[in-house]
Amino acid sequence: MLLPHKPIDATCDQIVLRNGDVIEAKVKEVAVNEIRYKKCDRPNGPDYTISKRDVLSIKYSTGEVERFTSGSNSSGTSSSGSSNSYNSPTSPQNDGPRTDPFAIVAISAGGLAIFTGLGSLLLGAAAVVFGALSLARIRKEPNRFKGKGLALAGMVIGIVAAAAILLYVYVI
Repeated sequence: MLLPHKPIDATCDQIVLRNGDVIEAKVKEVAVNEIRYKKCDRPNGPDYTISKRDVLSIKYSTGEVERFTSGSNSSGTSSSGSSNSYNSPTSPQNDGPRTDPFAIVAISAGGLAIFTGLGSLLLGAAAVVFGALSLARIRKEPNRFKGKGLALAGMVIGIVAAAAILLYVYVI
């Protein structure tokens, strides 16, 4: 059974989501991490925002198409078929460095080492190892990773927890 399609308003933009849905809206702003818009059927309604990661493309009412891909450039294509390439705020290098997962593991293992008995020796050692690996990765790729403080804190807590259990076992 075919459902009738409602006519598309010529002044509306189409936001195409990665899951295939299409939002009929008037785009107000394309920011670094999100898109702000008003729904076409509610022009006096509230502003809505959506994460750029959920958006595949925007087809503007002018016919220009802006695509959001995982690549470093985004391209706008007009209805005449010409293509313009420009640096898009969606490019990964503009998102900045992310926290190194090894730093998170280091601080987590160090924190757990404080609350465990004999396991604190192993968890403390794991915190030191992952902290050292994280510091090496952060030093090697500072534009990709951050979290030096977490890695150092994990290492220090791991050393303290391991030393405390060693003192407890051998001294007492």
